[in-house]
Amino acid sequence: MAALGLFGITVPETCGGAGADTLAYALVMEELARGLDGSEDLASPGVFAWTLNGRGATLVLAAGEASPELDPAWLIERETRRRAGFASPLQRAADAYVVQRGPGKTIVAGYPWFTDWGRDTLIALRGFMTLEGGLDLAQDILLAWAATVSEGMLPNRFPDSGEQPEYNAVDASLWYVIAAHEYLKGAGDAAEPSTVKALRAAAGSASYFFLAMNTTPSEFPSCASTW
Repeated sequence: MAALGLFGITVPETCGGAGADTLAYALVMEELARGLDGSEDLASPGVFAWTLNGRGATLVLAAGEASPELDPAWLIERETRRRAGFASPLQRAADAYVVQRGPGKTIVAGYPWFTDWGRDTLIALRGFMTLEGGLDLAQDILLAWAATVSEGMLPNRFPDSGEQPEYNAVDASLWYVIAAHEYLKGAGDAAEPSTVKALRAAAGSASYFFLAMNTTPSEFPSCASTW
């Protein structure tokens, strides 16, 4: 395990653990190198085991109280209908990264390492705009992120537990400007006037921030007028 950068602790069964073959605590060096939390307690409340035969089998995992929606046949039918609604396997795969954030939507482009980061979400959004329905998604995401602009900055990370967003990325503002430009270009006259106004206001604030951080005082006026 050391060769893989994984170090762990096992607890013998005589001491109430799961045995020498099962890690009870792990330290993953690759995660630490990424600047992420690399420790994990590897809690395992139990083991499910069953024998599969020639008949079909369905495993349903759910939290909370059971409901009629957990009927396996109904779930399979619903998922089959959902998948049939996508134009291609690529679009179906991309949809797995689109999630709700409050009343709007976002893209967890860095899954499973982190949630929605400004840089990653906006870079990925450009690819989504090439898919069927991608412009509608882009509009929802760009408007949602427009509400988070603060002094020209966009948050680079929304903490998982609901704390304030972290404004610590200079290039997130640039990627917002690029994504907003590509959306407005792709939507053309179909873009709602209110959407155009909101995106231009947010992109304008973001572009001035990016220029102020990445140009000299003498360069800024000419660059800003060009943008």
